[in-house]
Amino acid sequence: MALDQKIEALRRFTRFFGQRLGPMEAGPAGSSYSATEVRVLGELALADQRTVTALSRSLGLDAGYLSRVIRRLETIGVVTRSADSSDSRQQPLSLTGAGRVEVATLETITRARYAALVRTLPAHVHGPVLDAMERIESAFGTDVPARDAAPYVLRPHRAGDISYVAQRTIASMMEEFELGATQEQSLLNIGAQFLASFDAARDCAWIAEREGAIVGSVLVQQLDEASAVLRLLHVESRARGIGIGRRLIAEAVDFAKRAGYACVQIELLDELKTARQLVHAAGFRHAGEYSDVVGGSAVSRQVWELPLQTIS
Repeated sequence: MALDQKIEALRRFTRFFGQRLGPMEAGPAGSSYSATEVRVLGELALADQRTVTALSRSLGLDAGYLSRVIRRLETIGVVTRSADSSDSRQQPLSLTGAGRVEVATLETITRARYAALVRTLPAHVHGPVLDAMERIESAFGTDVPARDAAPYVLRPHRAGDISYVAQRTIASMMEEFELGATQEQSLLNIGAQFLASFDAARDCAWIAEREGAIVGSVLVQQLDEASAVLRLLHVESRARGIGIGRRLIAEAVDFAKRAGYACVQIELLDELKTARQLVHAAGFRHAGEYSDVVGGSAVSRQVWELPLQTIS
């Protein structure tokens, strides 16, 4: 896309989403607060004893305008200012008791309105939409909140899981690396071959699940009598950073040991830098690389190996 097309796409998106969030970001229905006042109250509820200067930075608002907003909130009795400094912009601000009651009421109303917005989407698109939002946050700023480390479970695959994780791996490659079109046939074939030749004594699939949704996977598939290969290693972007990828690899290696394999391999595309870091940390070593043609395009793959006798 040319720069002008990218600019227009970004403007179109902001107009589209702004139309839907505009009423949501205004003061909740029935309240006397403006959108800015709601933001100030919410910020003080998260971190008490903030100064006007600190709030100006965190909210991205002009300090003079913010001072006028706070004076109104003081007048109606929901915010109070300490007299610790002669400079009004350096005096710590706090919510009053009435202010905390107001914040609790506003939060209840706001959550209900956002819940109504979420419910307009079918459940199966919630995950992809949240993934896209996180990618936008990461692309345009560095102050993205830490990921929620909600508990997850690993379990064997069930009917329908393999086709689902193959599809999600394809979608991830398309979205993150623009590789889906060239890899789709290959990844679908991997899933089909795994199911067609599945031997519970020599093959396994681990599925990572969190809050009822599949967020990661890895397959262990027999190559020959002595070696196995890890396939479809994938963690959804919204679930990364909490150890799921490391755990999937560790469980896959443990299964391979129990199954009697002498070696485990994994093939990784050049673009999969995070996956390379994970397998390297697990003890795999680079064993070579090769190129093949998929969908008319040359694709470079790296081969990593782990001799299981080195595992203590």
